[in-house]
Amino acid sequence: MGFHMNKSTNKVSPPVNVVVKENEVIWDEPEGKHPSSDFYYQIQITDQSTHVMKIENVTFEKWNIANRKKSYSVKVRARINNQLEFSVWSDWTEAVIVEAEPKDYQMLIMIVLVTAFIVLVLLVTFTCRKSLDKLCQPIPDPKRKFKGLFDNNNGNFQEWIDAKHLVTKIPEECITVAVED
Repeated sequence: MGFHMNKSTNKVSPPVNVVVKENEVIWDEPEGKHPSSDFYYQIQITDQSTHVMKIENVTFEKWNIANRKKSYSVKVRARINNQLEFSVWSDWTEAVIVEAEPKDYQMLIMIVLVTAFIVLVLLVTFTCRKSLDKLCQPIPDPKRKFKGLFDNNNGNFQEWIDAKHLVTKIPEECITVAVED
């Protein structure tokens, strides 16, 4: 007389504590007594926007989420991985929702702020430069107005105007004035 296993005796309970942590879905082994603690898992992933479902075979108690830009519904089931003919898949766990990561606007905000700051600095720089040019006008160079003063007389104004000719011959033309403070 041979030993035959009933299909129902190899059906395990579903995995427990299915949760989403960062970029992976993790779970614990099925509870209860089983002929082996070596389990084989399947994970059912359903895209929440397109409702496309796929099933992946997994050998560990975790599944890495490849694309966090989408939302998924995830279910897990298990069976004993001892290559028995009659090893039966457990029921699916309740669905766990993997929410899409919020769009990362941080980089966009940073680029906009840096660009705005650079534009503001340039605007202030050019505005202040125009104001400074009006307030701080350069001292005019007398070389263009007084030809020969610097070239011929080394900047000596008295020589340049030939001061000897300015002495008046009529003393009445010069009136001395005293200024009191």
